[in-house]
Amino acid sequence: MSAKPVIAGVILAGGGASRFGGGAKDEALLEGQVLIDRVIARARSQVSALCISRAAPVSAQERGLPVVPDQHTDGGPLAGLHAGLVWARGLAPAASHVMTFACDTPCFPDDLAAQLEGALAQGAAEIALPRKDGRIHTACGLWPVAVAGDLGAALSSGERAMTRWALGRTTVLVDFDAGPPWDFFNVNTREDLAALGRLLAAAGEEAGENRG
Repeated sequence: MSAKPVIAGVILAGGGASRFGGGAKDEALLEGQVLIDRVIARARSQVSALCISRAAPVSAQERGLPVVPDQHTDGGPLAGLHAGLVWARGLAPAASHVMTFACDTPCFPDDLAAQLEGALAQGAAEIALPRKDGRIHTACGLWPVAVAGDLGAALSSGERAMTRWALGRTTVLVDFDAGPPWDFFNVNTREDLAALGRLLAAAGEEAGENRG
């Protein structure tokens, strides 16, 4: 019987937010809470340790968490994943897996890591990714630390597509279609953020009416 995975968490926060219309996307507000704080709060209970991945961090600590820099220039989220894998490998004890969370995907199940871990335990796949309504959400995946070397080589060879690299390996896709509509809602623009806020507000109002 294999040992239970030790899962560390990496918050991918290095995006340029070019479509967001100015300002740091991860500092935008959703229901009165900063996006990165929302992700931290939801991710913290799912992992053994947590860090923030930024392409060019301004400090070694942020919100009480270590900040890890990309080792590959202009590598996007794939470089952020690689930095997180290297960081997790250096923990004591070292993590066996990394669970990635993205600031532009602030709503995800509070048992996401456990569900993806369960899927890996069922077969021979090395990577587990969530899928909702046919869309794969690669930035919210579970990755073995052992692929850090291969990923570093791929980045050095020019690979930048996170989904393409993941699907080129043994990967299991886990469907979350039964979850609420805001799970894995991707925020690229301020309009997306407003739409997500309306979804959550409507759900809160409905819950209040049902309790009344």
